[in-house]
Amino acid sequence: MASTPRSAELLKRYRLKWRTSRGPRRSLGWVPFKAANLKRKGRAVRFCGKTLRVFEPERLEGVQWKQGHFAQDAVGDWWLSLPIAVQVDDSVAPLEKVGIDLGLKEIAVTSDDARCEKGRFYRDIERKIAQAQRRGHRRQAKYLHRRAANRRKDALHKFSRQIVDQYQKIVVGDVSSTKTGEDTDGEVRAGCRMGHAQKVSAIQKPAGGQNLPDRQRKKLQPHLFEL
Repeated sequence: MASTPRSAELLKRYRLKWRTSRGPRRSLGWVPFKAANLKRKGRAVRFCGKTLRVFEPERLEGVQWKQGHFAQDAVGDWWLSLPIAVQVDDSVAPLEKVGIDLGLKEIAVTSDDARCEKGRFYRDIERKIAQAQRRGHRRQAKYLHRRAANRRKDALHKFSRQIVDQYQKIVVGDVSSTKTGEDTDGEVRAGCRMGHAQKVSAIQKPAGGQNLPDRQRKKLQPHLFEL
C-alpha cells in the first residue's frame, strides 16, 4: 500500500503528550470534584467511599466549600484544595505610607529602617541535601528542597504581612536585578529574591481599606489542607 504525501506528513508530526506517568517529567496527580461529592464525617472527610483524615479539621468546621480538587506535589504528598468564603473586615492602618527598597545584602529595606534579612534557608541544609543525593535518596532530597522553599516563603510572608498591617500606602522601588549584580549567579539569585518578594507583597490585601485590582485578586490561592 503506497503512502500518500498527506499520510507521510501526519506520521512526522509529534504526538501530544497529554499525560506522562513515568520519568523525571511525569505529570502530577490532579483529581477535581464537585462540592456535593465531598462529605463531612466527624473530623474527617469522605470522598468516593473513602474516608480521608486532614491535619487541620478545625478549619473546616462551619464553612461551606465549593468545587475543589486533590493535587499531588513533586514529593508525592497529596493536598486537598477547598475554596471557601471568608468574611474580611476592612480596617485603617495606623501609619500612612512607606517606601520599600529591594537590595542584595537585604531582601528589602523600608524607609522606616525595617529590614527583611537574607536568610540562609538553603545553605543551612545544603550539606544534608548533598548527602541525600550522593546516597540516592531522592525523596529525602525533595523533602529538604521543599523545606528550604517553605522557610523562604514563610519569612517573606511574615515581613509583607507586617508591612501591610502597619501602612496604608506601600511604594516598592523599581530595581533592575540585571544591573545590581556583579556576577551572573548573583544576578540570578537577586532576581529570584526580588521577584518573589514583589509577588508576595502584591498578594497581601492592604489594611487601609484599599481594594486590589482584579488581576491581582485572581492570584489569591484557596486554603490548602495536607492529607
